[in-house]
This record gives sequence, C-alpha cells and structure tokens, in this order.
Amino acid sequence: MNSFYAYISAMKAKVNLTIEQETLIKVKKYAEEQNISVSSMVEEYFETLIKPAEDIDTELFEMVQTLKPTIEYPEDFDLMKEYHEAKAKNYGL
Repeated sequence: MNSFYAYISAMKAKVNLTIEQETLIKVKKYAEEQNISVSSMVEEYFETLIKPAEDIDTELFEMVQTLKPTIEYPEDFDLMKEYHEAKAKNYGL
C-alpha cells in the first residue's frame, strides 16, 4: 500500500512583542479559553489590519454609514469645554 502525505506550510517568522505583564496574563488566559494560541490571535489580528478594503463587508459598512447620532446638541455646544468641566468635576478640580 502506497501512502502519499502532503505537508504544506507557509513560512513563519518569529516576532518579539513588548506588552504590559498584566495584559499578557489576560491575553494568555483568553487564548486558553478560546483554545487558540497567542501567536494565532496576533496573526489573525494583523491579517484583519492589512486586509484589502474591498474585502470589507460592504453591506454592513453601508448600514453603519447610514446610522445617525441619537443625541442632538445645541449649535453653541462646546464639546471640549464640557469635557474639561466633567474632568474637573470628577477629580474635584
């Protein structure tokens, strides 16, 4: 009996990443729960970043583009002023 085995593999390269220790612990836990390696997670994320624009689900993209904000602000609304006032209030400044 003759057997034929094909082994196809893309070339892989090692990458060193520096991230916060606490973040790494959480990522490893998540990866384990998802039964996936951290390397696979990073590779999949990078693939989504470099994916050509035409591969984006245009139907979903168009739907999101049509969404309108549910909050209407007065014409004289100053977002930066509101932001700084809220920060000052939160931190007692």
